[in-house]
Amino acid sequence: MGHPVDRLMSGLFLAALVTMSALFALSMIPVGSFNDGLGLWHVAAGLAVAACIVFPRPLLLCTLLRAKRSPFLLDVDVNSMLIGRVMGLVFGVLGTVWLYRLTG
Repeated sequence: MGHPVDRLMSGLFLAALVTMSALFALSMIPVGSFNDGLGLWHVAAGLAVAACIVFPRPLLLCTLLRAKRSPFLLDVDVNSMLIGRVMGLVFGVLGTVWLYRLTG
């Protein structure tokens, strides 16, 4: 259907957007330890939330739903989707830290 790079880039942008949204949403929650700034626990909790949102579909397509997936969805497409989402998590954290430092 498409090129594996399409899956990689869409996974990258999706995961980066979800990670940035999760980290910014966690910064708005009035919890004592999270209000002090963008700390290690804040980033770890945001990564955990974002990973729980973006990883289930490609992981299920690799394991449990392998027999039920579309014949046009190849293994290389699913692998590209996973790699893009991992890269998106990293770039989402970097973008959030950069924006957080930029806004003060």
